[in-house]
Amino acid sequence: MARRRGVALPVATLADPAPGPEQVTAARDRLAEVAEALNTMPGRCRDLLRLLALDALTHAEIAATLGIPLGSVGPTRARCLTALAAALEDPR
Repeated sequence: MARRRGVALPVATLADPAPGPEQVTAARDRLAEVAEALNTMPGRCRDLLRLLALDALTHAEIAATLGIPLGSVGPTRARCLTALAAALEDPR
């Protein structure tokens, strides 16, 4: 997604040091925030985003699993990601 938007991503090299304890703790905290926000979302969004996170299923397989049209997977994903981003910006 970042590539499509023209955003440069840092490239890891062998010289990059392993993350320190602060980075590991920050990553775990952020993961907990995302999990909490995800749990507050409606079931359809929550299920769709979890299936997409597996990165092993095609859109056709996800559509069949959720019982939605294949053409709905992308637009629904976009709406769900927007809602997730909003939930992360506005913790309740």
